[in-house]
Amino acid sequence: VGVPQAGTIAADWELSPLSLLLGNADLAINAEGENIRLTGAALATGLYAGLPERVIIEDLNGYLDSSALAPLLMQARANLDGSFELSRLNADISIADQGINDISGQLVYSGGQLRARVERQSIDTELPMLVANIVMDGPKVTVPVATADGEPLGQLFLQEDGWGGMTVLRRAVDIAGQSWPDKQADADTVIFEVSQKFL
Repeated sequence: VGVPQAGTIAADWELSPLSLLLGNADLAINAEGENIRLTGAALATGLYAGLPERVIIEDLNGYLDSSALAPLLMQARANLDGSFELSRLNADISIADQGINDISGQLVYSGGQLRARVERQSIDTELPMLVANIVMDGPKVTVPVATADGEPLGQLFLQEDGWGGMTVLRRAVDIAGQSWPDKQADADTVIFEVSQKFL
């Protein structure tokens, strides 16, 4: 498979014929390329209705080198070194109800050099390792992002009604080696928050 950002990816999968007779697709997936790697299993149910009613992802693990993100980052006038590792992602997604019943997993960024242009200011800094744990908070999906030492930097979220977004703490600016003009804001002060309708 040729992917513009990731190059050529060799992919293979196993599909259980018995599951198709029951209106399901039971897949074991493996994909590997120069900048990307992905292994795991997925089950799609209710195929007789047309689109799957439900998708279950089991033990999905992956690796992505930041060079695969270069074209996307260039549009934002940024460059990032390092890599991302996804571990033990499990999810139960309802296509019929357009919602996430359950999800868990972990995403780790190795750390690396960030070069970006924000308005008229150039940023060139070394980011530390970052850890994001994907969890359910009631009906809401939250992805708190922290340093390897557990210091919170902000979080991503997706609510049951389809609204999602992110919050950023002042500590994230400190970690990036930048200064924040409001000296009254402590490290845990939310300095940026945005949300929009996704589902």
